[in-house]
Amino acid sequence: MFLKSLKLSNFLSFGEADAGIDLRPLNVIIGPNAAGKSNFIEAISFIRSASGLSDNDNLLAAIGRGGGVQNWIWNDAKKDSHVSLDAVFDGSHIGLPDDPGIHYHISFNEADNWFHIVDEKIARFPNERDHGEFIPYYCIEKNRGFLRSGGAIGGTETPIEISHVQSILS
Repeated sequence: MFLKSLKLSNFLSFGEADAGIDLRPLNVIIGPNAAGKSNFIEAISFIRSASGLSDNDNLLAAIGRGGGVQNWIWNDAKKDSHVSLDAVFDGSHIGLPDDPGIHYHISFNEADNWFHIVDEKIARFPNERDHGEFIPYYCIEKNRGFLRSGGAIGGTETPIEISHVQSILS
């Protein structure tokens, strides 16, 4: 899938109010030293690692390679705040020409010196037949996980067990 945009909050050098970054098929990243270029690439790598299945290629491995969860949190973040990454993917190249996109969200924090997923969502952006509602395929909210099928109106939610250290993508 094609990554259309990425929004980061409290992630490495990206603070609380950083705007999302729209992407195109070809992107050139330039800027002065310490502008966040490498951290932006780290964010893409982090999202990619969420789908990793091996011991060397998953979220915990990425966090470990980065020096531990505290090193991933923006230095000026308030105590008890969490890191969030929001990515929008375009599904048109896989046969979904009218699909408005897939939204992936993950937020995490440090809990007792451990990496802890606070919430995670995979949702389809709404289109006219969804009555303006996001359609979550998977969601963790308030320590409860569920899968959804059947659309926004009349859809069913199936409770699932969740892990606070492993992404649903893996």
